[in-house]
Amino acid sequence: MTPNPNALSAALANLSSKISLPDFTVQLRTLGLPVSNSWTKTLANLQAIIDSPNAQPKDLASLATLVTWVGTYLKNVSKAIAVFEAGQCPMSQFLTLADGFIKGLTNAGVSSNHPAGDYPALSSKDQCGKIVEQFYFRHIEKLSSQVLITTSTVSEYMVREKINVTKADSAAVGKLSGYSEIFGVRKAAYEHVDVIRICHGVTGSDQVSVDLILDVSRPGAAVLNQDEISRRLKKYDALISAALKSALPSFQSSPSLNFFSAMDKIYNSKDGNVCELGFVTAIGGSVKKEKMKRNTADLRIETWHAGGRNAIATAKIPDTIDIYRLSVSWKIVMSADQPILSIPGSYKSLSTGDVRHALILGCTEKASFDFAYERLLAYSI
Repeated sequence: MTPNPNALSAALANLSSKISLPDFTVQLRTLGLPVSNSWTKTLANLQAIIDSPNAQPKDLASLATLVTWVGTYLKNVSKAIAVFEAGQCPMSQFLTLADGFIKGLTNAGVSSNHPAGDYPALSSKDQCGKIVEQFYFRHIEKLSSQVLITTSTVSEYMVREKINVTKADSAAVGKLSGYSEIFGVRKAAYEHVDVIRICHGVTGSDQVSVDLILDVSRPGAAVLNQDEISRRLKKYDALISAALKSALPSFQSSPSLNFFSAMDKIYNSKDGNVCELGFVTAIGGSVKKEKMKRNTADLRIETWHAGGRNAIATAKIPDTIDIYRLSVSWKIVMSADQPILSIPGSYKSLSTGDVRHALILGCTEKASFDFAYERLLAYSI
């Protein structure tokens, strides 16, 4: 089937805020599509293929493959994870329950009429400003024991930017005289792509769980901070609770899975490479944060860290460490991805014993994301 030119254009039009150009360029080269050193030129080259009356079928097929890759990328890159147990349901009734859950999301205000059209098309800058805090269905995939519901919503953030001051600017605005650059703060509307995954049997026989897989990217290169992630989780928590109550009468709201205990288990295993650690010496009371320069290096065997652990363990009064934050990475066979699982506790977590979300970063593929997610769950339940 010949790809729809309008659908191709829509899917590629507004990617620069969501995908890094280097990641996109790697995929273009893999598919034999033209590359450039800027988003503007890159998208113009792709649009030229779409618009050409003599476009080669293989190029159009490559563009269709590229759009599929974009959809996968947006579902798996830079995510926060929270896992909720929803109650018991026989396998034979699971998909019926999932349909009721989707209907419940609709009743709770999730719309199907996204202004950009079919997924993975993203809203333009003008469209984003008109749909702040509205929730949209983007894609639904039904498997035998999982239903993945891709949604999107727009949030507003304050963005700090450097502005170069020209002589003309100084002449026009007297207050700028003598300055070569200033910093400005503006409000930016930004679209998040999230996944609600309802699963059967992952956390126990006939147990239904709901995974919130939330986009933690934001305008600029940084990811959302802890407060921003918590606010996003609360908004979705309310949606999920409302949908589950309508789909599963026995549902009782409960906190998400606690990942705090997973940190010690991961650290004391030989799994992956621990690339970041926040901890306190139990007796000495020293608070430390350590981070490897390369995510693929393992802090557990780094000379300074390993020596310190051995020294306090063999001291006259032996000491131990209490971990409150941990990141671990892996190299995935047959994949360029190097997923990083982060359990982002704080010093306060040592007294509460409570970390209710984790981060999975560095994934462009479903397989690498699922690998990190499965490791998280294996150490948490």
